[in-house]
Amino acid sequence: MIQILNIDDVSVVSSSNFLRTRELLSPTNREGLYVNIDEVEPGGYSAKHHLHTLQDEFFLVLQGQGLARINNELHPVVAGDFFAKPAGSVPHQFFNNGTVTLKILDCGIARQGDSIVYADDQVVWLKSLGMAFKLSDALRVWSSIPNK
Repeated sequence: MIQILNIDDVSVVSSSNFLRTRELLSPTNREGLYVNIDEVEPGGYSAKHHLHTLQDEFFLVLQGQGLARINNELHPVVAGDFFAKPAGSVPHQFFNNGTVTLKILDCGIARQGDSIVYADDQVVWLKSLGMAFKLSDALRVWSSIPNK
């Protein structure tokens, strides 16, 4: 069934000091597609600098201005700016350096087995296990072959 939603009528599903997220389409749908509106207050970040290993993402700035940190380069963004990020490509985050709420349409395809790498913290979050690990603790040599 098709449902028409108005952004102002959609409840906030997560909130922190400077960030609110409204979920327009949950990734639990059959295709794994999700659609969120992220509202970042002045001086706030949309997320920690991160990348998804299996999740393609697409962003459209709806309101305000800010900086998109893509890899380690800062790109000014304003309402109307769009970019797409293939899974596993580059870490990203938004920072609101303006004076009004930065609203971002955040869409993507959530795939099972996705992990999130937080580049600045050198941490990987294994979503399927609900656990995070420091990359410095990674085994450099290991084999799954038995009797070896």
